[in-house]
Amino acid sequence: MITERPARRKHAIALKRFVWIRTFLCSLLCGSALFVFWLAWHLQYEYSNRPTQKPEQAYQYSPLLLTWHAGQLSAGGNLTRARHAYQQALSLNPLYPPAWLGIAGLEDDRGNREDANRVLDFIALQTKEIQRWSWNKTLLAYRLGRNDILAQELPYLIDNVAGKLKNDAMRMAFTIWPTMPELRLNVDKQIPALFSYAVRTGRNQQAIMLWPEISSQLDDIPRQELVRFISQLIAQKEWEIAKQAWTEITGSDSGMIHDGGFSAAPLQGAFGWRISDVKGCSWNIEAQPDTRQSGNALHVRFTGQENVQYHHVSQIIPVEGGKNYHLSGYWKGEKLTTDQRPYVELIPYGCAGSGSKSAIIDADTGGWQEVQLEIQAPVECQAVLFRLRRQQSLQIDSRLSGDFWITGVTLSQRDM
Repeated sequence: MITERPARRKHAIALKRFVWIRTFLCSLLCGSALFVFWLAWHLQYEYSNRPTQKPEQAYQYSPLLLTWHAGQLSAGGNLTRARHAYQQALSLNPLYPPAWLGIAGLEDDRGNREDANRVLDFIALQTKEIQRWSWNKTLLAYRLGRNDILAQELPYLIDNVAGKLKNDAMRMAFTIWPTMPELRLNVDKQIPALFSYAVRTGRNQQAIMLWPEISSQLDDIPRQELVRFISQLIAQKEWEIAKQAWTEITGSDSGMIHDGGFSAAPLQGAFGWRISDVKGCSWNIEAQPDTRQSGNALHVRFTGQENVQYHHVSQIIPVEGGKNYHLSGYWKGEKLTTDQRPYVELIPYGCAGSGSKSAIIDADTGGWQEVQLEIQAPVECQAVLFRLRRQQSLQIDSRLSGDFWITGVTLSQRDM
């Protein structure tokens, strides 16, 4: 006869003893799952677009839903029921800001502007510097023409929120305070943010209006937004303001190449270098110990895969109309192919007139060579354009390959 081992018998008895615990835990988990399912269904039911037969009764325990329902009633013209719903919400939460703001709007709809302002004063005091309700108060204050509350809330919003809400606050500031004295009086500390917003959204006249204030606060404005501002001025031919702003930002005078030695990344706008990518070549700024000036140069590498029409390195240079200018620089070429190789040109920008261009660079220069150009800016001209060019080749071996470097580009005014 085979007998069960004592240790195994004790283990089986212990498992049977705790069956009720396992049953209880399983029941608890199943009950929790059913409760969560019921709660989710109930919330979906309440917040759905399904019409409710008795909304005041269905929403009677939720200030949020009662306030939402009151807004729907008000929009439908049922002001009496809307007020009752707002009051229901306040009976649950006497300081619920959306309900008070709704009542203020309701009073304004009824023509009771004095009562509406009284309610707005009350809720503005209760929710001072509370971000969650600030925009709702601002909208109501705008509706009621309450400049005193707007002067409190809009600076707070501009300083403390982000994204679309901040942009809406700045747009409202420009709407209600369209002049510089008004902006200085109400949102003086927010003028750098307003300037950035005006530049980003193409509000050029407002950006120009703000510029005299900004010129003394340049450290508060991102560099790229200043570049964008001047680029917008150039596009609009606001030459005098563009030149003045450029001088204040960079210290460069008219008639000067900016960063001709490529000591920093291109600005990609304003009166700085604009360098873009094109299929068939690549570019980078690299150290060149044998250069004549900064030790850096712009290196353009042509891959030999395209018959590239190249004009992707340029700089707009502010000048004085009717003056003569001399450009000089240094370039170098290695293993450049085809009959059409890079050259540089200097032409009037934004006005009629003749320019000048260099001969094409040698296929292998054997080191740095100086390149020079002369131009007389037309009297009506405010800028000239310096460009690195390459025309497409018509020959069978038209795909350009090789390396090109340029550095030490300067422009000076001279008598001719």
